Amino acid sequence: MLNLRDVEILECTLRDGSYAIDFNFTSFDTSLLTKKISNLGFNWIEIGHGLGLGASQSGKGIMPHDDFSLLKAAKSSTEANIGMFYIPALSSHESLKEAVDLGLDFVRIGANATEADEVLPDIAYAKKLGLTVGMNFMKSYSVTAAEYGVMAKNAVDAGADIIYLVDSVGGMTPAEVELYYNETKRRCNCELGFHGHDNLKMAVANTLKAYECGARFLDATIMGIGRGAGNAASEALACLLEEDGVDTGIDVVELLNVADTYVAPLLKNLPMYNTKEVAMGYGKMHSSHMPMIMGASRKYNADEKQLIIKMGKIDPVDIDATRLDEEAARLKDTKNVHQSLDLVSYPGLDGYQDQIFFDRVELDEFVKGISVTAAKRKNALPVLEVVYTGDENDDYVAAECVWDSDNIVLGRITSGGYDALIEAARRFTGMDYSCVVDPGKSRFSESVLQRLIDDLGADRTYTIDLGWMKVLFSSNVLCQMASRLKCRSLVIYGNNKFLVDHLLNTSFFDQIYVVDPEPYHRQGVVPVTAVNDWVQLNMTADLIYIAEPPNRQTLDKLLKATGENGRIINPHNLYEFKPDSRMIHVDLNSAYEGVAHQIKMIADTI
Repeated sequence: MLNLRDVEILECTLRDGSYAIDFNFTSFDTSLLTKKISNLGFNWIEIGHGLGLGASQSGKGIMPHDDFSLLKAAKSSTEANIGMFYIPALSSHESLKEAVDLGLDFVRIGANATEADEVLPDIAYAKKLGLTVGMNFMKSYSVTAAEYGVMAKNAVDAGADIIYLVDSVGGMTPAEVELYYNETKRRCNCELGFHGHDNLKMAVANTLKAYECGARFLDATIMGIGRGAGNAASEALACLLEEDGVDTGIDVVELLNVADTYVAPLLKNLPMYNTKEVAMGYGKMHSSHMPMIMGASRKYNADEKQLIIKMGKIDPVDIDATRLDEEAARLKDTKNVHQSLDLVSYPGLDGYQDQIFFDRVELDEFVKGISVTAAKRKNALPVLEVVYTGDENDDYVAAECVWDSDNIVLGRITSGGYDALIEAARRFTGMDYSCVVDPGKSRFSESVLQRLIDDLGADRTYTIDLGWMKVLFSSNVLCQMASRLKCRSLVIYGNNKFLVDHLLNTSFFDQIYVVDPEPYHRQGVVPVTAVNDWVQLNMTADLIYIAEPPNRQTLDKLLKATGENGRIINPHNLYEFKPDSRMIHVDLNSAYEGVAHQIKMIADTI
């Protein structure tokens, strides 16, 4: 800890921020953001699972990559100090030693303030390993300021370099912060730190008070991303300190750019602030107790906010199940059933579609990609389309991401071998997903279909005709376009019998011309075997649909036949051709939005 600045903003985005996305920061994310953060001037960066080293293996939320992969990624990206959180009950000395061998610079050991003395041996061990050791008194407010001061001295005597006052639910005030620091400074001489949350929107104010009281280490995250209501925002804290004449060493302007570029997209789909968070701050009730409180709320239709506040005032550290049930019963039928949250959008991952993998390592990465993408979008439903071709001599597995949006992340796996297909599908076991089987794409009997459903899981498997879904989507687009263009005739280039049949059944078009070498005979259809035949008719079309991609010469003829006011609906990737305002690209994969709707509708019905 040599050459410390007057203030060190310890950047926790890659650790506390991981709570907000269900611990789904990847090695790539860690490498990228660590480099960006350190280039901004941050000297202390904390990474890893929100609950610390080993938490993923302890079942507290699975990460796409393990602790040590994240640590390697961070260390390869910066010369700044890299640290991790450590809760002894979730990890081990062996894991901490391995992290040190990989270059870990500092560790913050966390324990509830009421149990802090239990981790004194862990502090001593971490110090013996040569680490800079912080002691984080989680839920510091659960003990009195005087008790806190005594425990702080014990931690320093055990080897702690930094004593951290932790406002775990953002319910403290600047006056309380000052009181706890006064008691600490009266008993021990050490570096002081502060970690605040923003339930009552006091995280930055409390952090500034901590600095005023002598804390040199101030925790913050970019745009406040973090557990629950979030943390003190790095950019706001840096701005206010600089404004007060404190040299943070941070490039504030560039920090704002990094926030907009990398963190803002994550926040678009995260409800960082709501009334429950305020209630948690006011009642000093930690988020770990929310499952019990929400369960009691559902049982009695009790207002969860009132229940949170009441239970927090009774005991901010532990919950007595009997007392919780009694208080929930007293609040019976007080919940506002009309409350709801609006769905929020999240930008798609450009270029992720149509990536095909073949070996099992890449298949595992594909599984992680579907899982992580869905987790970051919160409201998106992860769906896996399973295609069985029936060729048992070929046990390859092809995988691709078909469509991803605010509502659905749809992947597809295809195999000719039944066992290989099931094995690939079972790689998704760790995530909450739905399976779709399109009978029209797979070669199997009714008995094989039932076996497939049973093996995939009858409670998560749906049979949906995805091809027909695209037909309906195309038909709707064409009817809408024809209505706007005020035309009653349509030219279809290429063979799409199902679409033609459906359009004829809708009775919207008076006449449909099908340009295809194989004549299509049905009342209401005029077959044209070649584009040249159409051109020789010397007619123009208001609306042309490209069912099969043409070559450049044919497309020019179609454009000529369209006329100045006509339109060509193009569902294919014809971007290499010269752009033309008359050609409108329609992504047929948009039809897959209906998959999420069908699955949710069926699930809600059952």
